[in-house]
Amino acid sequence: MSGYLPNYLMARFLITAIVLVAASTSIGAEQKDVLLVVLDVNGEQTMQFQPSPHGSCSKCLASFRESTKRGVPVSLTLEGPPKVTGRVVEVSCIRPNGSVQKP
Repeated sequence: MSGYLPNYLMARFLITAIVLVAASTSIGAEQKDVLLVVLDVNGEQTMQFQPSPHGSCSKCLASFRESTKRGVPVSLTLEGPPKVTGRVVEVSCIRPNGSVQKP
């Protein structure tokens, strides 16, 4: 699925997400995953990310996996800022240890 965006863009956002994970694992901070999604917003694909509790990120991946098996498109709203809603094209979770989980 990574063919939707140029590799340099994917790498740039992946590095940004890893930095966010590293920042969220500082002393006293709750460890969170980073939900990384490619959304189709009115025919234009954008990559978005937001910190997410581990359980929420895993549930999002499972929901996307099950819906795509049934051929049902998945819509997602990220609260941002800026708030954005679109059809999910690709989704991943980046764990606090830097590993990437895909559906």
